[in-house]
Amino acid sequence: MEPFKKGRYNGLDWPGSFEACRGAKQSPILLPATGAKGKALRTAAAKSSFRYGSLTNPNVVNNGHTLMVALPTDFQSAVTIPFRGDINTAKATSIITSSDAVKGRVKATPAQFHFHSHSEHIVSGAEYALEMHIVHFVKKDQLPACGDAGCPVVLGVMLALTNDENLVTPELRKIIEAMPLNEGETAAIPGSIDVNALLPANRTYVTYEGSLTAPPCTEGLLWHVMLSPMMISQSLLTKYLAAVGDLLCDPTPEWTQELGDAAPHFTPPALNSNGCRKIANGHNWRMTQPINGRPLQLGAF
Repeated sequence: MEPFKKGRYNGLDWPGSFEACRGAKQSPILLPATGAKGKALRTAAAKSSFRYGSLTNPNVVNNGHTLMVALPTDFQSAVTIPFRGDINTAKATSIITSSDAVKGRVKATPAQFHFHSHSEHIVSGAEYALEMHIVHFVKKDQLPACGDAGCPVVLGVMLALTNDENLVTPELRKIIEAMPLNEGETAAIPGSIDVNALLPANRTYVTYEGSLTAPPCTEGLLWHVMLSPMMISQSLLTKYLAAVGDLLCDPTPEWTQELGDAAPHFTPPALNSNGCRKIANGHNWRMTQPINGRPLQLGAF
């Protein structure tokens, strides 16, 4: 099986190679969406809570289709999600899938965060410039049914374009300005990163049961998508797209001619150590998927 290319066809070709990508509970989706059985989580005990600490000199990895920052095992956070029913059999998605009463809260441990361009979820008809995903796992010491792999919990945060550089959080600027420009490279972000500052002040979210948005498209994820966006400037977005864009390693004669003709007006990126040239096409989003009657729940703050 050939490795998938995230930006190619935006996932439309994955179901042919990855069985789970043909599932009925795939992500991303349209939020809010006609046909979903939405209802509000009315009590504080039924709502998830997201609070994060800071990182000192963290590494940012360019894996070719996104930037990723891994969170160490001793990273300080206070992320908790409610569960319904028996703690011995409940999974992280029980707040969506079960009709039992809320019985308590468990900790979700953050593992890493990364970005997608443009946004994968469409919020109230709006498509955003970037979407950040913070990936967590509920471990089996919290919910035994999650097993050794843990139950995945993902938080999505939208980033909207702005012309006002002052509206861009300094933490996002630090990440993008420090990021390595080539696939497979890692760079240290100098100083500290306050992960909590990457989230909006209004933590209202929509939650639903879904999947990974890249192969193998594993289902059973508890998604939270915040409805208030953060901001990113055009200059930072352009830099991000250039860093994670596709590589041109074997240019055709037509490509070579086109670059030559453009030379008086355009300076293409330099060749890297492998003789490849970066193409600024860093889009790594998956098309929205059918909801198939899945319930959506609103956690309003």
